Amino acid sequence: MARENITEYQNAVEYYAANKINTVFYNKGDLYATVVFDTIFRYAKKKILIAAGNLNNDVTNSEKYLESMRKFLNQDNVELFIFVSEIKKEGNKLFELLRDYKDKVNLKCSDGRMFTNNNHDIIHFCVADEYMYRIENDTKERRASCNLNDIAMCKKLSDSFMLAYNQCTNTFSIE
Repeated sequence: MARENITEYQNAVEYYAANKINTVFYNKGDLYATVVFDTIFRYAKKKILIAAGNLNNDVTNSEKYLESMRKFLNQDNVELFIFVSEIKKEGNKLFELLRDYKDKVNLKCSDGRMFTNNNHDIIHFCVADEYMYRIENDTKERRASCNLNDIAMCKKLSDSFMLAYNQCTNTFSIE
């Protein structure tokens, strides 16, 4: 599916989300990653968990990513949990946005420790409302598997995230 043009890909992802279809689909690259994040953020109504490197890159600084995140955070009774391996504040448009929503944002830094898959490769992931996910298994090329209605996988990811997050004492202020 990652070889389809971006409009067809956007339409397919939107269809999966709108119909809560439990199917794994893949993507590669910044543009396709942004499509999935945009969709996840728009459909999320409660909580988003993000495990990443430093959240200062072409995807997280893109207007589409930032606007979708802003719309999520503008909703009532939402929470955003972010767990990064390092903090890079300079030029970080996402952190600038998050300052306006600090009462809804929980951020911790793991000081370089990262989540890994069974092959011990570093992974980044996002889980929303305990049923949507994107797992980046190749963080250099942004190769990811995604599903917009997989409660079982989201529970595993959420449990791992919250265990590591709650054990980390290194909180970070976005001010």
